[in-house]
Amino acid sequence: MFRAGDQARITHEDSLEDAKGQATVAWNEDTLNGTITYEKFMAAIGEKPYIAELDG
Repeated sequence: MFRAGDQARITHEDSLEDAKGQATVAWNEDTLNGTITYEKFMAAIGEKPYIAELDG
């Protein structure tokens, strides 16, 4: 998952260079464009995501 995130960033940066610094698509740096999320991380370690606010 983290390797895929690194690759997503590299691909994004390469596309910026090709477009002379102008983003042609939206990019979310916090999740490396959705590659690394809490839900995906929890699934990778075999756990269910837990959100305290939803625990009634």
